[in-house]
Amino acid sequence: MRIDVWSDIACPWCWLGKRHLDLALERAGVKDAQVQFRSFELQPNMRGTRPVREYLLERFGSAEAVDAAHERLARAGRAVGLDYDFDAALMANTFDAHRLTHLAKARGRGLEVMERFLRARQAEGADMGDHATLRRLALEAGLDGAEVDEVLAGEAFAEDVRRDEDAARELGIGGVPFFVFEGKYALSGAQPVEVFERAIAAARAGSPSAV
Repeated sequence: MRIDVWSDIACPWCWLGKRHLDLALERAGVKDAQVQFRSFELQPNMRGTRPVREYLLERFGSAEAVDAAHERLARAGRAVGLDYDFDAALMANTFDAHRLTHLAKARGRGLEVMERFLRARQAEGADMGDHATLRRLALEAGLDGAEVDEVLAGEAFAEDVRRDEDAARELGIGGVPFFVFEGKYALSGAQPVEVFERAIAAARAGSPSAV
């Protein structure tokens, strides 16, 4: 089963969605899933690094609303073993991080690198726009240091990121996470595990109905 997942490392819901998908595949007994993470930038023009809380307060203006949203997400994360740290989380441009995820896919480490990057961004206060940080995390997830250095020093895999984003626009994807099962069944957002299970069952059965 092929599952394409458009995701941004900066998106806290994407970490939750990945975990829900993993749990659903486990519950459904799917051992041959080909999960491919595709690049999507929520803030492609982001420059510099700043605390997430500061950014959200500036954008939405209500500390109560920001805190309530974070608590809802933290509670959902704890239910499946994810520990968010919103106080430490940093906003940064994720383009170079996405380029490294394409290197990882080419080396058969795509899922490991994506999980490491998501955990670092959502739970460890990592600056995902910093090359030294990206290098450390990529090596922890099994990539070769010389290859990582080469990617970060140049423009390798930039076109791969842009192709993913072009494909998202063609599909009308406006937010992430966004999941496509077997190229036909779409699911938007970090839905409950049970919803993912129904999507997996429909894809397996080739059901004509939309998920």
